[in-house]
Amino acid sequence: MIDKTAYKVSELNPSERRAHMNRLLKWLLLLGFFLGVAQLLDTSTPPTPVLAETRAAPAPQYPQSDPGSYGYIPLVNVLWVSNTGLTAQPADTAVVYGANTRVTVPMTAVNQNGWFIFTGNKISSVSVNEYVNGSWQAVNVGTSISHSEPTSSADVTLPAGLSVGTHYYQATVHYPNDVRYSRVFTVNVAPQAVPATAITLSPQYPSILWGESTQVKATLTPENATTPINNWTTSLGSLDRTDSSLVNLTTTVPASATDASLKNEGTAATLHATSNGLTGTTQVTVGGITSQTLNEGATLSYHPTALDHLTGVVGTPTYTWHLYNANNQEQSWPDQSVTNKPTLTVPNASMALDGMYFQVTVSWQVTSGSNTTTINRYSNIAQLHVNQQSAQLIAVPNMMFAKADGQDPTVEDFAGTTPVVLRLKNTSQNQTSQAYDGNNANFLSVKGPQWSLAVAFNPFRQTASNAFLGGQTSTAIGQFNLGLNGQNIAITGDGNNQPVLTNQTRDLNATLNTNTTVTLPNGAVKRGTYQSIATWTVTRAPQ
Repeated sequence: MIDKTAYKVSELNPSERRAHMNRLLKWLLLLGFFLGVAQLLDTSTPPTPVLAETRAAPAPQYPQSDPGSYGYIPLVNVLWVSNTGLTAQPADTAVVYGANTRVTVPMTAVNQNGWFIFTGNKISSVSVNEYVNGSWQAVNVGTSISHSEPTSSADVTLPAGLSVGTHYYQATVHYPNDVRYSRVFTVNVAPQAVPATAITLSPQYPSILWGESTQVKATLTPENATTPINNWTTSLGSLDRTDSSLVNLTTTVPASATDASLKNEGTAATLHATSNGLTGTTQVTVGGITSQTLNEGATLSYHPTALDHLTGVVGTPTYTWHLYNANNQEQSWPDQSVTNKPTLTVPNASMALDGMYFQVTVSWQVTSGSNTTTINRYSNIAQLHVNQQSAQLIAVPNMMFAKADGQDPTVEDFAGTTPVVLRLKNTSQNQTSQAYDGNNANFLSVKGPQWSLAVAFNPFRQTASNAFLGGQTSTAIGQFNLGLNGQNIAITGDGNNQPVLTNQTRDLNATLNTNTTVTLPNGAVKRGTYQSIATWTVTRAPQ
């Protein structure tokens, strides 16, 4: 019979059992090393590459931890964790905004569940902080952890309805006795797509010179449309696309300022832009000037807006206005024309300008080192139209004569041996701007660019009997002297038209002065009032 008490084994408590097993594991490891067959395999997975940030990220709340790594003990095939942590970092995510949209961010970390009585390195939880208004704040997230060995996956679900913009996060992986920190990852929330219903193109400058450029902008309707501008085209020049909604149209200077292609009202550069199946269209007129129409005798003052936005000008540019005939041969501008300024000025336009062509060229010099280059800009070649104007007789005077002392002549004055000289009386009367005939202010007015003025004075007759002055025949007449514009103009009062002013090019607004006289022959006269009918005639001259 065996004494069983000699073989009684004391029962170990759990703490002692774990310590015993740990000592056993260490001996096994040492044995493997001594035999030269133990091999620790590092099977850690390198971090998953992520795209470079498109926006500057804030500094992490905690420095990013080293990646997790692990291996297996040979012979016994026991998992050996050399470093806890993430083997696959949370990646950046892009979503479109939605009130109920939730974002789930996956990650992978080293995980050791433990074996028998051995303590494991098991992931206990994952928490997330967000960078908001300059500080890191905890986020209430949902987590789902799938425990496995050697790694476990963890999915973090962020709150629903993230606002539009870029959100920055950092995850913390919790182990029983340790924590590990992820990289800073982003969730970029884009606004919901809003399709465009219309597209409008607007040039910065609707009219430019040859060689100049202008920006053209595309505007979508509605304003919050997210549809991109797909394509831009132009019928003339080249396009430099600044962004999807803005281009720069650039034109090229022709080889010659009188190139036949410039003889027009400007050349249209037609631009198209497309978005969401829609097409927007606009035009930029290349040339910069338009044909001008004015009345004969008027002043042409023309300043094209295309000269107000020249690009790349160095110093003071040179402006030259050119005048051409129908064969593109350069002609001289009329006297007193201003043709070297941005504004063309031509006073008193004559019919000789009708049908002519005009153009402006601009040049300046650019120096680089020892080289000097002349930069040219050309307008198109437009036409001048001058409307012929008829001369108009606006006002003629009633001329009242008296002796030098202002008194009316007497019968005795005519009884002498010398002719009687009577002077124009100064009879002031308010003038009006409207046409009037027979004014008492001695005022004479003619309007028109090309004209001649004549007058016919009939012999004096008595207003009561219609008898000639002194009983003369109609051939016995007076001699008039018109004091006008510093001249003394002699007119014979025989009833025939006689020139007063010829080939005039400007309006006349003048008052007869006191040098105006009438000389009547002496002889027997009868008491009464005598009158000569004056007929004024204006004609176009030269014909």
